Formats: sequence, structure tokens, C-alpha cells
Amino acid sequence: MAENLNEKTIVWVEDDNFLGNVISKKLSAEGAKVIYMNTGAKALEALEDLVPDLILLDVLLPDKDGFEVLEEVKRSSRLNDVPVIMFSNLSHEENMIKAKKMGALDFYVKSNMTPDQIVENVKEAIS
Repeated sequence: MAENLNEKTIVWVEDDNFLGNVISKKLSAEGAKVIYMNTGAKALEALEDLVPDLILLDVLLPDKDGFEVLEEVKRSSRLNDVPVIMFSNLSHEENMIKAKKMGALDFYVKSNMTPDQIVENVKEAIS
């Protein structure tokens, strides 16, 4: 099992508030400081003053989509080394390929994972 998440800051961008809250609680229970936002614009605003240990990023968001957020993160000299894991319920292979080409560490299909699996993958990404 990977290390715990004590003292790790995770930005979690997800417009599904139920899933957002479930994952936030699980990550917080592991010791992480979770900064949860439900739009890409809010995430980019928060990232102006913050360099997290990891960004969890949904693809489909109500304003800027996850790819737009990822592009801005990877263009930033402050943030470009922050690992980004992208999520979607759309399992289109081209989205997975695009995310990796743009610099995402990984891409997961939400419906294929339990919240506990997401937490374990976050631990692996941060360790």
C-alpha cells in the first residue's frame, strides 16, 4: 500500500457534487488537504496562489473543460511539474491519448473505479 496523504494538498475539480464530496471525504480521511471546486474557472483561480501536490481533474466541466485547465496548468512554469490525473465517464480512447499527450499523468474512467481505488491511485501518484 502506498504512503498516507498527510500534509499533501490535492486540488479536486469535479462538477458532480455527490462524487466530489465522497472523494473529498475519503482523501481527507487519509490526511490530505483537499481543495474541491466544481468548475474549471474556479480551479484556475485557486491555482493562481497555490501549487498543490496533485490535481484531480474531470474532463466535462460546466465552463472550461478539463483539457483547457490541463493546458493552462502545463503552460505555467509554477505548475507544469504538478501531476494531473484526469477523469471522465466517457471512455473514448482519443480522450485518454489526448490527456497523456498534453501531460496528464493518467486518465481514468470514473464508472470503472470505486472511490477506494481512486484514493489508492492518488497515493501511488503522490508517492
